[in-house]
Amino acid sequence: MYLVESTTKELLRKTGIATPHGLVMESCPVGPVSVRFPVVVKAQVPVWRRAEQGGVVFADSQGAMERAIEAMLGTEINGYTVRTVLVEEKADITTELFLSISLERDAGYIVMLAEHSTEHVEEMDRGGFTILSIDPVLGFQDYLGRALVSGRRFSDPVKQAVQDTAQRLFELHKSIDARLLEINPLGVMTDGRVVALDAKGVVDENAQYRQPQLGVTAGSASAFERALTTFGIRAVEMGTGVAIVTSGAGLGMATMDSLRDRRVEAGAFVDLGPSVFTDSQTIASAIRAVRDLDPPVILLNFYVQVVSAMTISAGIRSALEGWTGKLVVRLKGKDSEKALNTLGAVANMEIADTYTEACDKVKKAMA
Repeated sequence: MYLVESTTKELLRKTGIATPHGLVMESCPVGPVSVRFPVVVKAQVPVWRRAEQGGVVFADSQGAMERAIEAMLGTEINGYTVRTVLVEEKADITTELFLSISLERDAGYIVMLAEHSTEHVEEMDRGGFTILSIDPVLGFQDYLGRALVSGRRFSDPVKQAVQDTAQRLFELHKSIDARLLEINPLGVMTDGRVVALDAKGVVDENAQYRQPQLGVTAGSASAFERALTTFGIRAVEMGTGVAIVTSGAGLGMATMDSLRDRRVEAGAFVDLGPSVFTDSQTIASAIRAVRDLDPPVILLNFYVQVVSAMTISAGIRSALEGWTGKLVVRLKGKDSEKALNTLGAVANMEIADTYTEACDKVKKAMA
């Protein structure tokens, strides 16, 4: 479950992490508002890289702000309708940092800090990161905070502020069952304070029942996610990276972890789950929806033991015959060799024997 910026920042403030003064608006204001100009107007949709799609606009006057709000409300970004905007005062900062806490499948809790900020995190030089593991039992100890800022050319007040922010972010991460909390950028103010200029969060959907307070503020599903829900298929749209379709959540998580290890960004994830036991047309409908996202690469990773792989190959052919995009297929299990032999009509297809080989082929295709 992806949290929009305003929701994430509300949680940050409750945890004691500073954010710029701002207002959430559902319509264009009539008359003056309680913010100082210049401001930034930001679409509240759970989408990565919204600035590239007109979702972030700076305004230096009431009129410019109103025009930006009017232009933004009601538009769509990656299939999400913009129903609210966040208007925030522009912060006076000297440095932009990147700070995140993530929960990785194998490594556990990870904290990352870098002295630069960009929406294209996957393209950042990993040599500039400090990456530390957090023991889930011991939590974020003081020594981790010191290690996080060690070697950084920060003043002592800034080092302490970054340590405090990281510790608070970890406590919030645990309390809301998050998979990811990211502050990007974390701005260093001229007075040495740090402030979360932008923030995003991903909460474990399996733990939603423990987080009822997030249900109404997490942002509506995209058109892609809604379309697949009608087939009983779980889907998540994340951005513009590789689209992944698998035959189970466990296989899907392993695939995403393997891609992450290769610094490959996922743009969409589809877990067919029980649908592979139904019919090829359901599978074809799901893959067509993925195809229509126009991803740079589609990765189909299936392992079946009960149902015949012929059902899956029929769905693949129906959805992708004549499609000219890049495709990587790993299909293993019952009748898999026979099924793969039927996919000759699908162009630009690479076959992989293991999911790690499939991820290697995806990385090569993305290069």
